[in-house]
Amino acid sequence: MSDRTAQVTLGIDEWDDMRNKQQRLHDEIAALGQQLAAAERQDPTGRLVPVLETIEAAIPVIQFAVGNLHPDTIIGWPYESLRSFADLLNKMPGATHEQKELTIELRAFAGVAEMRARERAMRPIVPVVSVPAEPEDDTADADASGE
Repeated sequence: MSDRTAQVTLGIDEWDDMRNKQQRLHDEIAALGQQLAAAERQDPTGRLVPVLETIEAAIPVIQFAVGNLHPDTIIGWPYESLRSFADLLNKMPGATHEQKELTIELRAFAGVAEMRARERAMRPIVPVVSVPAEPEDDTADADASGE
């Protein structure tokens, strides 16, 4: 297999034109993405917007929980619900790129939580045995007080 290479020489003006075109196309793609998201959120009945706003308001709470309540320290993580939320967020009309990327993180966390739950379920349960406290010796106190 041969190593194929090419060398191109461009003037600085041509290079700047190419970079400017690339930036314009990038900006146009971003604007089209925003228009698409807005079109997906059209809500002539007025029902969709409050639901989407509720979901968006819940996202920081979920991010806080995922960031601060690691499955190693919390028993009973609702990983199935978290996975379901991630799947639904990914399908949400008008979901942003960041929200769709968040779904990957949430699914990964749900997988860790599920694994920890399964590990805990496989461990034998060790009963806690309470040992009665030894009775206090009241005679030592009585001797010290002179009674």
